[in-house]
Amino acid sequence: MAAFVLEVSDSGPEFADFLAALGFACRQASPELESYGRVDLNPVWHKEFWFEVNIQPMHVVALMEQIREEAYLLADYLPNGPAAVHFTDFPKSIADAS
Repeated sequence: MAAFVLEVSDSGPEFADFLAALGFACRQASPELESYGRVDLNPVWHKEFWFEVNIQPMHVVALMEQIREEAYLLADYLPNGPAAVHFTDFPKSIADAS
């Protein structure tokens, strides 16, 4: 099994019930999304999208599209709107290290 993870960081407590209703859970940030494995002390909301590793690629692409749509739907509730969404982005320091 493998999973894509959608994370919402820096959200105020006023969004807790909303995110929970959408299937998000609150936890520490994922170290793979932070610079050199450094984990911020602030918790994030995350939602996991699991799939079989031997699934046909078209289904993985469809799942990625569903996740992208959900991320941009959440953007309507974020102060910076769509500019706050970073779909398939990695921190610059990780991208530079490879």
